[in-house]
Amino acid sequence: MSGECNREAKFGPAGNAIAFSQKYKSSLDAPAWIAGLGLDCYEYQCGKGVHIGQATAEKLGQRAQQAGIALSLHAPYFISLSNPDPEMRRKTVGYITTSCLAARWMGATRVVIHTGALLKRTRRQALDIAKETLVRPSPPVTTRALGTSPCARRPWARSISWATWTRCWSCAG
Repeated sequence: MSGECNREAKFGPAGNAIAFSQKYKSSLDAPAWIAGLGLDCYEYQCGKGVHIGQATAEKLGQRAQQAGIALSLHAPYFISLSNPDPEMRRKTVGYITTSCLAARWMGATRVVIHTGALLKRTRRQALDIAKETLVRPSPPVTTRALGTSPCARRPWARSISWATWTRCWSCAG
């Protein structure tokens, strides 16, 4: 990459379609199947938790690259950035970090994260709690999960500092 994000629109499924699952048993076959449909990206689903190991994720990434398929990863649905409970916020940071690590293993360029419910808060209150939640991860853990990247849309991936790590959440679109 030349230091900029690829801004070209890509199209593909989030998860595996019923038609795919009727013929194949492994997500490792998804990239070739998707390419055969004339699509060019695949969002690997971790909605119920990150249950992919490094070897499988790397193999998925290799197959996606061979098929010309861009990868993204959908983080668990139970993430709740604006939950005021400290234990839930700690778990949320863990889910995000684990998602980023799995994405790194497979070469995914995006991690999709839903912020969670307002929980009887205003949007401003929820956003303030979410911002505070995102500055909590320890630099060694996030560096291991996030690695490095020349992508300008992911400036957090270039440094272990709190400020640069949290910019990913404010600029991700």
